[in-house]
Amino acid sequence: MEIEFRGRCYTSGRWIFGHYVKHKARQPCPVDDDYGPDNILHYIFISEHADWNMPRQLKGIKVHPETISQYTGLKDRSDRKIFAGDFIMRRNTESTGIENEITYLVAFENGAFVMKRKDSYYPYRFDYEGYSLHKDHSMLQQFNEEAPWTNGSYEVIGNIHDNPELLEGKA
Repeated sequence: MEIEFRGRCYTSGRWIFGHYVKHKARQPCPVDDDYGPDNILHYIFISEHADWNMPRQLKGIKVHPETISQYTGLKDRSDRKIFAGDFIMRRNTESTGIENEITYLVAFENGAFVMKRKDSYYPYRFDYEGYSLHKDHSMLQQFNEEAPWTNGSYEVIGNIHDNPELLEGKA
């Protein structure tokens, strides 16, 4: 599985994709030190472009820590990478012939990526659908081979940072 993170850049506001590093800006003093969250910096590192046979430089871009999320290793029906914090929608036609849409929030909990279903009775709460997105989890390997998201019916429709209205049930 490809390990990749994303985070929103402090200066430009753009999404940055690469490797995540949490960095202590200075060594805390054990006596009377007000070492706090401002002393911890969060970076996404990317490889910069280089000409043939030239070394590639690493560039660390400072990102907002609350926007950092990990790639699940899965893609939606449009070949778009699915990250924790993404909203995905499943469109299906039940046996009645009526098309319905179900929205899920992708999260990382208890060591696995999970889909939380938006419950129509509780519009501000996501409930577990019972699916795990973690392909490498040995207990779920057999289940994942026939998992519903492998049939191309899921689509990324946004994320909790760009589309908070989906979390609030306004969409």
